[in-house]
Amino acid sequence: MKIISLEPHNRIHQKLTFIEPWTSEADNDFAIESLGDSTKVTWIYDGKNNGIIEKWMVLTIEGFIGEDYEKDLAKLKTNLEK
Repeated sequence: MKIISLEPHNRIHQKLTFIEPWTSEADNDFAIESLGDSTKVTWIYDGKNNGIIEKWMVLTIEGFIGEDYEKDLAKLKTNLEK
């Protein structure tokens, strides 16, 4: 995972490069929107599904990386509240 660009208080753009169990790349963004006393974070994931395994993984991605994203969202929340 590589951060490509940061738009302070607005957007984080990342490039994901997968090596195993197959090679592929995807764009991953977090759009951050201030809503008064709260913040809305939208996760945008864009990659190609070249086969049945990739399609299956997209359907079950929460199980693969959900815990990591929950931790990262908690860190983001802490930083936004500072």
